[in-house]
Amino acid sequence: MQSKKLAKLLNPYDDISLGENAPQIVNAYIEGDTIKYEFVPQSGLLEPARTLAEGFEFPTYYGSIPQTLGQDEDPVDLFVFCSTALEREEIVSVEVQGVLKCIGNGQEDHKILAVCANDSKLSNIRQYEDLDISIIYNFYKSMPKPEGYTFQMLGFGGKEEAYRIINEGHRIYDQAHNRIPLA
Repeated sequence: MQSKKLAKLLNPYDDISLGENAPQIVNAYIEGDTIKYEFVPQSGLLEPARTLAEGFEFPTYYGSIPQTLGQDEDPVDLFVFCSTALEREEIVSVEVQGVLKCIGNGQEDHKILAVCANDSKLSNIRQYEDLDISIIYNFYKSMPKPEGYTFQMLGFGGKEEAYRIINEGHRIYDQAHNRIPLA
């Protein structure tokens, strides 16, 4: 399994590629365990958006996919299952397995489900159903939501749906950065 610690001067969403084999295998930027970070395009920095409720932490590694944007105008979120320790600000190559479809404050806020690429202890994982997805479902079901924040889980989807979300997120990112003409 290959990963690298992000140099402090790099912008994790513009300077790190989506991944050579996207959307099947993408780069993931690991954000943290108890603090939800949001990317601020003007500064190129991750800034704390909110702290999870006391006693709560993300059930797996939580991060986002560089060079993507979702409907919420943040990089596409993902949960990474990995048998080795990862650190905040680490970039790791992950194999996409599926998606948890969500709506946050009225906008799509899907969570891609992935495993670290070349993780020999997770080599038997072929689809999201092979993962312990109940930990993510239970996390969102039991975690208190910030005041005024609405969140709804719509269900899980397979690889093809996750690939579509990643490709769409990359297309939106490219449009926002004037890389392709608006359709």
